[in-house]
Amino acid sequence: ITHRMLRSPELFLAQNFPKDYIIHEIPDPRLLFKDGVQVPGDPRLLPRIPLTATAQIRMCGNSVSPIQAEALARANFSHEKQLAYAAA
Repeated sequence: ITHRMLRSPELFLAQNFPKDYIIHEIPDPRLLFKDGVQVPGDPRLLPRIPLTATAQIRMCGNSVSPIQAEALARANFSHEKQLAYAAA
């Protein structure tokens, strides 16, 4: 029996990221930040740089699954719905 490492698209899919989630490139950080602050504007319009397979896997390992992120956001902000109802 042989084993192989999962590729980054497989790892992201295992965490329920959408299939069209961009994992192979990022906006060029040299253009995205100036003096440590993100420049205004849409970062999706900046030139992009490719990520190595190692960087993609690292990003996956540091990510939070969209399902868990949504659950955390709903749990942390559920009280606001009650406050809005009480204020009405």
